Amino acid sequence: MFLAFPWQPVQAYKYAGYRWGGSFPKVGANTSGLLINAWRTSASDAIGSWNNAGAQFNFYSQDGSANKMGYYYEQSDVLAYAKTYRRYVFSGDIVKAEIYVNNFHNFNPPYTSGAWHDLRTVRRHEYGHWLRLDHSQVQAAVMYYAIPHNTVKNLAADDINGTRYIYGAR
Repeated sequence: MFLAFPWQPVQAYKYAGYRWGGSFPKVGANTSGLLINAWRTSASDAIGSWNNAGAQFNFYSQDGSANKMGYYYEQSDVLAYAKTYRRYVFSGDIVKAEIYVNNFHNFNPPYTSGAWHDLRTVRRHEYGHWLRLDHSQVQAAVMYYAIPHNTVKNLAADDINGTRYIYGAR
């Protein structure tokens, strides 16, 4: 006996199950808490990467937005983390988000020698969590759970497909 199933593309990205509201969400990101100019630039570059992914979603820089970026210092392996807040405790669309980078680690910029982590890659990853992508199984993806030292990652097809799945393609 032979069974045939319709072909479906393999999806490695994982969707957290909720998202920013609206048919084409536009979300401001407050970079005023980033005191180093190169860090603001890295945030803008990461925003641009996701905006160019072709999904019906748009980040933009907006000082004063509730969606904040900052930093903290903790001796741990955690490079950064993102938090999202929903309209209600366990349901509803996202209404606010934050990203915090751990200053315990050496980031490029400003470090370019020794062991460093690319700040643009880390921010791309955390913005992916703002979009509600979970960690991917694809090692080349920005949303892969680990970012090795001295590695720069741009969005991979898996990242782009995940965002388009959640928000639709432009």
